[in-house]
Amino acid sequence: MPTLKQHNTKDGKVRVWSIWADGDEVHVEYGTEGGKLQHVVDVPGSVGREGTKAFVDPSAQALLVVERLVKKKSEEGYVEEGATAVDTLNIRAPLPKNLSLPKPVKTFPVDKFTKTYGEVSDFDFCFTRKRDGMMAALASHGSEPRLYSRRMDDMGSHVPHILEEAASWLPPDTLLTGELVPAGQADDFRYVSRVVRSLPEKAVDLQNECGKLAFYIFGAFVWNGEEVWKTENMEKLLARIGRIPESEHIRQVELIGVDDLKQLKAVIKGEEWEGAVIHLREGLMPKDALSFAGKERRPPVSWKFKVAREDDFVILDWDVGSGKNMTRLGSVLLGKYSGETPVEFGWCGTGFTDAQREEYASDSLVGRVVQVEYDSVTPDGKLRFPKFIRFRPDKDPEECITDEGSGTADD
Repeated sequence: MPTLKQHNTKDGKVRVWSIWADGDEVHVEYGTEGGKLQHVVDVPGSVGREGTKAFVDPSAQALLVVERLVKKKSEEGYVEEGATAVDTLNIRAPLPKNLSLPKPVKTFPVDKFTKTYGEVSDFDFCFTRKRDGMMAALASHGSEPRLYSRRMDDMGSHVPHILEEAASWLPPDTLLTGELVPAGQADDFRYVSRVVRSLPEKAVDLQNECGKLAFYIFGAFVWNGEEVWKTENMEKLLARIGRIPESEHIRQVELIGVDDLKQLKAVIKGEEWEGAVIHLREGLMPKDALSFAGKERRPPVSWKFKVAREDDFVILDWDVGSGKNMTRLGSVLLGKYSGETPVEFGWCGTGFTDAQREEYASDSLVGRVVQVEYDSVTPDGKLRFPKFIRFRPDKDPEECITDEGSGTADD
């Protein structure tokens, strides 16, 4: 029965977590050291159909669940009882599994900053492009470059070409953060995820066939042994990144030279970018920006900023939902027309009220035009994070057209 403890908590209290399997049951105890522990029991059940190779009986599945949850807890900063927790950054050693690097705050509070600063000006803020890839960390322990995933898995063998380029200039004892994206192509999170989740040899073959990944640097934490994130404000850190030499597959994040949010919106829409990150120029990364609890911090010096897009689509099909929506509208299939051929843009299941789900659970939905808000269009032509806004009775389905054969929305 493994017992794990988490020492690096905000309130200073040690968290205790234990797990074990008893037949087909998984037992978990958790709480604060010295306090009363909570005890929960789960029965995962079997996996697959009995008699097939994919079948896993309930007892074996319970053991697999225990193994998976122990691994997950270790990634969150829990260590075995009696082990020493790593709570300092030693750039000379491989990055610890309980280290988590900070992310921008989820949304930019426009109203709050307009009230405090007036217009968001270039004097107060600077802007960088937000890429739609997978965050990674490029580090050199001594002189050996390594590339880590957000969970601090060493994945340099997946992208040896990036390490080869980094070896020519990366100073010793350095830690940089960036985004893995396809080189010279539109952002494609699915492709990046496919490469990273493959075995190393397959990942290399896939990139040789479909295009290699590139590393876009957007953050600097340690440079040549100096913890610059503690001493340099955001403007200086971005300027430092801008001085890093570019190579074929290692580049710096794009600085966006605009003065206000209106210009920023225009740039994002015009370039069809996923979004931007807004940085407080004089903001310093707080001392606890690096988390040793396995959970990222969101220090209030950088914010994500996306422009919501809206467009009209035809409902091509609909389906009932699950749970409380089991007998009523769950989601609708959105589309446009290329000539007389319908082009699918994916399913939308958010934005409907309970009353609308009850009312519109019928075939009369097919062929109606709806206005939808969405984040962006994926490379395979599907809407990201679509949300129903309203029906458009004033618009005919034939008016919802897409560029011929392109599979992209006209917004």
